[in-house]
Amino acid sequence: MCFAGSDSVMKEHAMRYTAWLVAALALASATIDAQRQTPPSARVDRSSGSYATVSPSVVASSSTWRDATGVVSVDILILWRGSPGWMYRRTGSGSSSGGGPNRDGTVDFSIYQGGLHLTAKFDPVAHTADVLGERVDLKNANVVFVDRVDSPDGPVVIKTTTAPSARGQSPDVSPVLRNTPELLDYLRCEQQIPGGLSHPSMGPVCADAVLKGAVKAATVMNEVPTGPIANRAAGVAPPPLHEVPPPGATSSGSGVMSASVAAGWFLHAEGAGAMSLDLLVLWRGSPGWPMQATSRGGSGGGMGSRRGMNVRYGEISLYAAYDIGPRRYTIENDTKALGEDNVVLVDDVDSATGPRVLKTLRVDPAVPPDGRVDQLVARSPELVAYLRCDAKLADARKQMAAEILCARYGK
Repeated sequence: MCFAGSDSVMKEHAMRYTAWLVAALALASATIDAQRQTPPSARVDRSSGSYATVSPSVVASSSTWRDATGVVSVDILILWRGSPGWMYRRTGSGSSSGGGPNRDGTVDFSIYQGGLHLTAKFDPVAHTADVLGERVDLKNANVVFVDRVDSPDGPVVIKTTTAPSARGQSPDVSPVLRNTPELLDYLRCEQQIPGGLSHPSMGPVCADAVLKGAVKAATVMNEVPTGPIANRAAGVAPPPLHEVPPPGATSSGSGVMSASVAAGWFLHAEGAGAMSLDLLVLWRGSPGWPMQATSRGGSGGGMGSRRGMNVRYGEISLYAAYDIGPRRYTIENDTKALGEDNVVLVDDVDSATGPRVLKTLRVDPAVPPDGRVDQLVARSPELVAYLRCDAKLADARKQMAAEILCARYGK
């Protein structure tokens, strides 16, 4: 990825990051009829009426469940596809989603996004889906493909299919999309919008697919569409209610910035929800070190005035901490005064001698409203130069991912 971030208060602003974990996802051959015969006691975790942006071109409405063995199965999945970035079209109104199970067992879906109001109802007894008033007889299918949602003649139901089950950590539809070629092809992951692999629409499905080489087509960058929509699904959402973090609320995150650099950061909220950088750590190593196809992860937290973070890329584990009151930073076991600086440059993370701090510096601490720390980096020529975006990788797939990462900085 590109990026990762987490904070319970900053859910609206936290960035979604690319899913780098290569998991063993076993496909099952059960059809939707077999799924409906599964005893209720085996359905231990369910997600009904869910909504997610699963690629730059596709939004998914779904009802899924995960059994006691960790297998995720689909009751209904509706894939709403349009021009790349259609869901981010500026309409002057908010976006929202709603729906869920009803007493009679049916499941409603309602999405206000990008100037469209997309609605559907799934009836598991009749095994039908009502998509914008159009009845779709599912028979043995559990997926409905809806295309051209933002075109004058759209949206159009083009076909149905059956998605197999897949292993997953939660009852969301991501593992099914990642492991079903027909669905992955429909997502058009190669059709990207500004932000590349780090854009929220690319994770957790498309970025993972690109890095694994599952996306064969060449990457095409598209501008987010503008202008009003005039079709049968045109509609705007009611005014949204935004949760504004209180002043002093904190968040942290970590992610890959380039093929040579991973980052970790600590933020705090100013007035009116604006976020400000406390500390950014840029860990640099040999090209490709943070893109290893082994375990990756991160965790953060703290007690009192200290906030800490552990990140792992393959066999390399890194630690950083920030002491709020005295403004000190810790890299591994070395604690030093930060002064007025807010960035620490660390080099040689994958060398035999281990990480070494090169220097500290200060950048403009203002974080963009969408929480994109990569945009904060892009404002600093010194930080962009530190990313070594000109480094080349022998693996063509990783090189493509590296170029997408660095496109955010004009490289």
